[in-house]
Amino acid sequence: TSLTFGMTARTPNVHGKVVAISESGYPTLRVKERGKRAFDIKLSVAGEHNAHNALAAAAIGLAVKISAKDVVEALEAFVAANKRMQVIKVNGIIVLNDTYNSNPDSTLVALATLRSIASRGKKIVVLADMLELGAAAVNEHRLIGESIAKHGVQALWTFGPLSRSTHDAATVAIKHHFEDKQQLCADLAGVLAPGDVVLVKGSRSMKMEEVVAYLQDRLSKAA
Repeated sequence: TSLTFGMTARTPNVHGKVVAISESGYPTLRVKERGKRAFDIKLSVAGEHNAHNALAAAAIGLAVKISAKDVVEALEAFVAANKRMQVIKVNGIIVLNDTYNSNPDSTLVALATLRSIASRGKKIVVLADMLELGAAAVNEHRLIGESIAKHGVQALWTFGPLSRSTHDAATVAIKHHFEDKQQLCADLAGVLAPGDVVLVKGSRSMKMEEVVAYLQDRLSKAA
């Protein structure tokens, strides 16, 4: 017996649909097993990609006869791992901490997650270099820059020599490039206001969690 699941218009054994997204970017996933009543899972991880992951887990759980109630409880209790699209709220500002690592695909997913969040303030992206891309590095950073505005971003801060290409290719109204992380932190913190959403991302060795820590400290003192 095969198990099929998905979010397309086809009729898999287990169908999923994102029916809402919270102000923190957390999806509500509606799951419908063929022949049974649908149920909702309010996830505590941001991004539609995580709704796809949750649907896969739900489908497997249902296939091995775990009750819908237990599936809901387990998936609603799941939280993001450290530095992997963590949602941090401080003084009315949402910081998306996705600093564990970075590559072109994960950056586009992170930008899509940012786009999905309803914000009454600015949508801001802070990107550092994506490493280990070899000869494609400059072009891949340029392509990310070209995609920034398409994701509803109003402002961009970049850090590191490769990210200069991201900065130069971006068409957003506000953009700043820094080679000094502390200067970037101070500049960024000075323009943040309640309602803003900030995505911070970079390769592991760029240590962009230092930017997140700075913002948490600075913004909490301003509260």
